[in-house]
Amino acid sequence: MAPFILSVRPEPDCDLDVAALARRGVPALAAPLLAPRLIGPDTRPDPAGYSGVVFTSRHAVTGLVAALGGAAENVGQGGWSRLPVFAVGRATARVARMAGFAAPQVGHGGG
Repeated sequence: MAPFILSVRPEPDCDLDVAALARRGVPALAAPLLAPRLIGPDTRPDPAGYSGVVFTSRHAVTGLVAALGGAAENVGQGGWSRLPVFAVGRATARVARMAGFAAPQVGHGGG
């Protein structure tokens, strides 16, 4: 069997990786091992109880926005946009900005 790259990232990233590799002539197989899923909280979190937000992936951003009611305007109305935001990388910071979080501090990672 010829060597190939196995992408285990969640969807849709997994398929995007395989497609990008295929464009470069690299054989790859999509086999996502994880699927992000919001499991709580049952009530909206109150930003007054936090001194900042750390996003470890763009899925964390979309998860918090979902917990706030699923709309970006809830970020600003709820006071979350006033908290310092830290993101693991440029892609996560971009998603945080698009969701209404102000000026994330960006780590040196790729996510």
